[in-house]
This record gives sequence, structure tokens and C-alpha cells, in this order.
Amino acid sequence: MGSKRMQIGRTRVELPALGSWEAVDAALLEIGEIDVSLASIEGVMNTAIQEAKAAAAEEAGPAMERRKVLVRDVQAFCDARKADFGARKSRELNHGRVGWRESSSLRVLDTDVTIRRIQEAGRKELLTVKVSVNKESMQGLPTPDLDALGVKRETKDAFFLEPDLERVKAAPAATAG
Repeated sequence: MGSKRMQIGRTRVELPALGSWEAVDAALLEIGEIDVSLASIEGVMNTAIQEAKAAAAEEAGPAMERRKVLVRDVQAFCDARKADFGARKSRELNHGRVGWRESSSLRVLDTDVTIRRIQEAGRKELLTVKVSVNKESMQGLPTPDLDALGVKRETKDAFFLEPDLERVKAAPAATAG
């Protein structure tokens, strides 16, 4: 179903591949059949994915739980024997290493106060600000307001097609073209 080309003088004109409303209706039927088929394939895929995830979780569950218990027990043992580490923060064993790593995190006590103090200090690099145009909230503005903001409302007809999937499912199978 490609389009045909016709040469008129020096102007090349693209002719539509479909020549009648009956052909368009047949194309809608075929599109609908493809959509139904793709939905079925996607459904089978999603079911297989969910089954695989469930099987993996069931298989891995006992091992994950055992690991969690072992980590907790090793940490409790090491916590109780920190003196054995001496000045070092880690201890090398035959099958690995245990110890403590220094880590730090920042906790903002009062976000509003911190932001104000950063602004007062002129340290804008310490703030993250993302500014963008909210087109959705602008939809209700009148045209003069949009013009004043440097925004233009563009209206166009967007093509759509909607196969009637119930009718497609009830129709005899179309021949692939």
C-alpha cells in the first residue's frame, strides 16, 4: 500500500495509496486487527514478565533473608568487639573484610530558614532552581495576555483514527495486504 507518483509538468504530486472510502475502511479494519494482535502479544509478554519476577522473588527470597540475617549477625559481632580492631577501622579475614567506613550526610533542619540564609549570603550556587514554562496553566489565558508574555496559541487539526476494536474482533479476518 504505497503512494503512487504522478508527474504533472515539472511538479511531482503524491497520490494517496487508498482510492476510496471502502479502502480506508478496509485499512481501519486491518489497523484494528494489528492493534488487537499487538495487545495480545503485549499481554502475553507482561504475563510472562510477571511470572518470571514472581518465580525469581520466590527463588531468591530465602537467600535474601539469610543474607540479611548474616549481615545483621556479623555487624553485631563486630560492634561487640570494636576493641579488637584497634586503631584500624577494618579487619581482613580469609573470606573478606569487615569494618566501618566514614560516611557523612547533610540534614537540613529547617528548609525555609536554610534557603533564606543561603540567599542572604549570596550563595546561589548552593541552591537548585529549575524554571520552565508551564504551558498547561497558560491554556486558559486570553490571547492578549499570551501575546504580552511572548506566547502564541496555535490551533490545528490533528489527524486521528480509531479502529472500532469490538467490530474488528467480530469481523472475519482480513487478508494481509
